[in-house]
Amino acid sequence: MSLKKLSIYQRIVIVMLLIGLVPIFTTVVFVKSRTTKMITEQAIVSMKALQSAKTIDIQNNINGLIDKVKASADLQVILRAEEKLVAYHKKMKANPTGPYPINTT
Repeated sequence: MSLKKLSIYQRIVIVMLLIGLVPIFTTVVFVKSRTTKMITEQAIVSMKALQSAKTIDIQNNINGLIDKVKASADLQVILRAEEKLVAYHKKMKANPTGPYPINTT
């Protein structure tokens, strides 16, 4: 159907619809774009905060593990020293609770 065949009433209705719908469509597109940008920015801020909290949590866990490894290593050193001391007592046939023979030569 061509515009020439439409009545003046139909042409006015079409023009009025276009005049009303164009601003509404433009506003909807603008608001959607702006809202999407704001939501994205909020999500990024939230993710950065979560990342920071998780980084601190992971670092605390790693520090705890390091402390446990250090304590375990210290315990291993103590156990080895005890084994050497027991071996020395057996070799010297000494009583582990004393008295110890003292060699000054």
